[in-house]
Amino acid sequence: MRKLGLSAVSAVVVLSWSFAAQGDDHAKAEAFFKNNMKRSAENRVSSRIEQSIENRFRNLEVEITDLDGDDTRYSIFTVQPLYDNVAAGRSSFFQGSIIALDDNETLNLGLGQRWMLNDNKIIAGLNIFYDNEWDVGHERMSIGGELLTSVGDIRVNSYKALTNAKTNDDGNEEKALDGMDMELAVPLPYLPSTRVHAKAFEWEGEDGARDLKGDTISLRTALPYGFELEAGTTLYDNSAKQDADFVTLSFNIARFHNQQYVAQPTLVSDKAYQLTDVTERRFEKVRRQNIIVKQLSSSGASQGAIIIKGAL
Repeated sequence: MRKLGLSAVSAVVVLSWSFAAQGDDHAKAEAFFKNNMKRSAENRVSSRIEQSIENRFRNLEVEITDLDGDDTRYSIFTVQPLYDNVAAGRSSFFQGSIIALDDNETLNLGLGQRWMLNDNKIIAGLNIFYDNEWDVGHERMSIGGELLTSVGDIRVNSYKALTNAKTNDDGNEEKALDGMDMELAVPLPYLPSTRVHAKAFEWEGEDGARDLKGDTISLRTALPYGFELEAGTTLYDNSAKQDADFVTLSFNIARFHNQQYVAQPTLVSDKAYQLTDVTERRFEKVRRQNIIVKQLSSSGASQGAIIIKGAL
């Protein structure tokens, strides 16, 4: 009987240890499962947040322009696809930007439509923009057209003021002007990502003031890691205006991440000129005058002077 009792006690102890061990294993397994589920959920949430940020800002460009060594203009641009059907040869997009210069900020909002022609070797585009210099309240709109190819680009923009004279922070009256510009860009031989830009512009003076005409000549080159550099000069036909030089450095996030819908630079080619596929340029930033050009309308020595500062 004593042996039987000892055996029974031993069996109870062994079973207790066994259940305890199973309980510990179950608790460990449960904790391991919960930790894995938590990490998996955190990774999914983090991935979705990163993807959402990337999609929202996937074509964001920051630009800094030195204006003749005296002033600096800061700009931020975004181009967001609204419709993209490469097979049908048609894409539409939204472009927005904010320009800051001398404590004045200008907002630019635009819509564009582009068609891919000739086996995607030519892009034809139309766009419409609304501009607002909100510190003073100037408003303007523009319509533009463009032809983009690997051997050269043509752009034409027409600008129409929407507001009457406004009083600026200095107490002077100024008015936004109508105008137009036309630009031709041609790549250098064997350097398809380095282009010479030649732009002619005209702003219509009011109340008897002379129209302001001139030309802007610049050299623009794409650099690795999403950077781009442009340097040039603006030459005015009106002798009262001094010619002005500028240098612009920009950084494009989409190009930095090598995203496929944004054209990546080909720095050197084995052919001087070649008409190639330009599909990746379908969401390229529209080149236009984002600064509102104005004319002083107050009496005094500067009456009729056209303000074109920061306008390239």
